[in-house]
Amino acid sequence: MKGRIDFFLYRLLFFLMGLTGLYLLSPLGQIQSVKVSGNHLISSQAIVEHMDIRKGTSLIDAFLQRKHLENMALQTSPQLLDAQVKIFVDGKVYLKVDEAKPLARWKRGKRSFYVMKNGEFLPGPSRNNNKLLPLIRSDYLPDQVKDMLKDLDRLDDEIRQEIAVIRFSKKNGDKVDLLMNDGQQVLGKRQDIFKKMAYYKEMKAIIGSKKGWLNLEEGAYFKARGSNNWEVVENDWAKNGEDR
Repeated sequence: MKGRIDFFLYRLLFFLMGLTGLYLLSPLGQIQSVKVSGNHLISSQAIVEHMDIRKGTSLIDAFLQRKHLENMALQTSPQLLDAQVKIFVDGKVYLKVDEAKPLARWKRGKRSFYVMKNGEFLPGPSRNNNKLLPLIRSDYLPDQVKDMLKDLDRLDDEIRQEIAVIRFSKKNGDKVDLLMNDGQQVLGKRQDIFKKMAYYKEMKAIIGSKKGWLNLEEGAYFKARGSNNWEVVENDWAKNGEDR
């Protein structure tokens, strides 16, 4: 009896091995599709091509090389911060990436760059594209920008999209002024201007429909166009640039 059971188990084992071999050699054992998620500026095609993975690749080979595939995906661009590959028996491969988002644009001569959340400056948009991102005007590489990225990233998208231009003073790199899409000009220091800008909606409510200069260097003061007087527009949060 024991011999019959062993014989049956061996036959079952060989059958399963043969079935597995047929599966791996058939289209069912090969990659059928690769889908990428989490990317914004970098195309899925560019990432997949850099991974050197394509339809028809063995699922076993892909599974054994998952870490290699993830590393190859990350090498597509410095703005990719993380990559995770998942492989399923139906031949579908899913790649989830964490892409650093662009916070601003920067122009140097005729060249344009994205200023990324992680501090990278990458070749980017033309003059007419991505107008929802503020444009940094500077004739030199603005290292000061990197100090402000965390605060700029914390701003509500609605407020950040109201900033048309970020300009650094040529005489004092710590001084910054913002040209807003609503017509206001905001003056401040790069160390805390975006912390104070978190309260821009509240300050606009106090200013009303008047247009002019909003000075956030020390406290918050507003001077309307055509006026010589500065009006106080501040609370303790405006003085200190405290986070919400």
